[in-house]
Amino acid sequence: MLKYAGIIAALAVAGCATAPPIGTPSGNPELTLRNVRADCVKAGLVNGLINSGLSIESSSEYLIVAGKPTSNTMASLLFGTGMNTTVEERYTATIVPQVNGNDLRLIMTAAYVSNPGTAFEKLQPMKAGGGIQQQFMAAKPVIERGCAKT
Repeated sequence: MLKYAGIIAALAVAGCATAPPIGTPSGNPELTLRNVRADCVKAGLVNGLINSGLSIESSSEYLIVAGKPTSNTMASLLFGTGMNTTVEERYTATIVPQVNGNDLRLIMTAAYVSNPGTAFEKLQPMKAGGGIQQQFMAAKPVIERGCAKT
């Protein structure tokens, strides 16, 4: 079951790049998962992020933050600084329980981070294109089946 929820994390990591905003309320890739267990979705996300080569930087009931040094040379040139040339790709999953108590809204964001881990961090948001939202929607029924409440 965990591998199904991990699909979201893998898609987010693979699909975040600079692009026009997509047609979701947040402007970022998101899903509303119906009748799912939050612990299952969160565990799947953590596994998916780790399997995509990211390190979990922080986690709470509503937020998972993961990152890795970027392999994007252009991003390193544009966002690296004299203090630290390492630029981090940081992905944030926001998990929002819905009022009905059964559904979860999952929102993914991504940013390049200059001077990661210092007081001088600067975030440059990455926007995902419509293709990543379509992939999220295709993964939705798989995740809902794998993490369904019984």
